[in-house]
Amino acid sequence: MEKPKEILLYDTTLRDGLQGQGLNMSVAEKIKAVCLLDELGIPYIEAGFLGSNPKDRELFDRLQSLDVSSKIVAFGMTCKKDT
Repeated sequence: MEKPKEILLYDTTLRDGLQGQGLNMSVAEKIKAVCLLDELGIPYIEAGFLGSNPKDRELFDRLQSLDVSSKIVAFGMTCKKDT
């Protein structure tokens, strides 16, 4: 029997998942979400767009001391319209 292929998940809830009108999470709520996603075994958690706002900066600063197995990653862009 052939071994099943490994599936890696990349969760974007903390950035892309909060794009809807009226959706907002505090830094503490985002940290709790990271801990829950880590407990679920999500290997990559996109925590936000580093440098886009003070709340994301604070979140990344606080996540540095968090003991999780997941890799915490940031959204970035290499191209922006009219730039």
